[in-house]
Amino acid sequence: MNNKPFVLITCPKTQLLGGVANFYRSLKTSFSHNVATYFFINATSDNGFVLIKAIKFVCDNIKLLIVLVTNFNYKVVHVNPSLALFSVFRDGLFLLIAKLCRRRVIVFFHGWNPEAQNKIVGMYLHIFCLIFRKSDTICVLTQDAKKWLQDNNFNMPIVILTTAIDDGFVDSIKSFKKDQTKHNILFLARVEKEKGIFILLEAYKLLLDNKIDVTLTVAGDGTALDLAKKFVSTHNIKNVNFLGYVRGDDKIRCYANANVYCLPTFTEGLPITVLEAISCGIPVLTRPVGGLPQVIMDGKNGFLIESLSSQVWFKYLQNALLNDQCKSSFLSYFSSVDPYQYEAKFIAQKLIKLYQNIM
Repeated sequence: MNNKPFVLITCPKTQLLGGVANFYRSLKTSFSHNVATYFFINATSDNGFVLIKAIKFVCDNIKLLIVLVTNFNYKVVHVNPSLALFSVFRDGLFLLIAKLCRRRVIVFFHGWNPEAQNKIVGMYLHIFCLIFRKSDTICVLTQDAKKWLQDNNFNMPIVILTTAIDDGFVDSIKSFKKDQTKHNILFLARVEKEKGIFILLEAYKLLLDNKIDVTLTVAGDGTALDLAKKFVSTHNIKNVNFLGYVRGDDKIRCYANANVYCLPTFTEGLPITVLEAISCGIPVLTRPVGGLPQVIMDGKNGFLIESLSSQVWFKYLQNALLNDQCKSSFLSYFSSVDPYQYEAKFIAQKLIKLYQNIM
């Protein structure tokens, strides 16, 4: 093998926001110069006008074909769809182009929406299987996704991976002194109804109503941010700090001051923020959706809460913050695991091994 990259990874531009862009931004420095090159796609589901999206989509496919026809160093093509209509169509064509050019292909499904899965039936299931069974290896974030693929006769290796946090993240947390004056709950995600922000605000209000000394930090932008602020104002909820989108030291400070990370999300892949919280030794309260059951051990490093009732979330938050047995269990777990396990360099090593195995 020569010293030129042998893997071509299709992904969004890494300066963009979003889970896949964040993932490959984290991994970029962990891939040595002779492992992988990024092929940045321009056609995404966020493109506004249909015509513009279509033009970008055609250009992406032509460009990928040219790259593979003119550069034989790339032995493996790694595509990164989510289980959504446009993404499956776009990345399915990337897969077919790679196979036409006689390349090995890894498919990493970063998002797996159960509602989308339920719509893949009949002709749609036939087309999906016809295309994606050509993959040499498939990576997913959840056991449920793996089972669905196996039930539909996907017989290639199917590997469960996690997303990744930045190298050096854990050490950077240690440089911040924790504020021990109050209990603090952290919500660090897009501020959307589907992320459970209003469930958390109602549960937090119940904590205050029960005279529990606690604060709430909401870090993130989103379409429900103004509504969340209005909800807090209307219900006279004290000590809620809205920070907007945070990064760098501001983000690290959020984790350093948090006692509990809370995400009552309706549906999810595997948020990097959850891995960051775990790596900081912060118990995570969330729901058993997407890849979250793969990393949250119920009662050990957090709680998996099925209910969407704010009353139920209030009780779990109360236990996580005040119950000595819960806190002892969390401390025991975090002291026994490697806080660096989700850093990008280790996830990159797993991917490199997958690349080498299918060569």
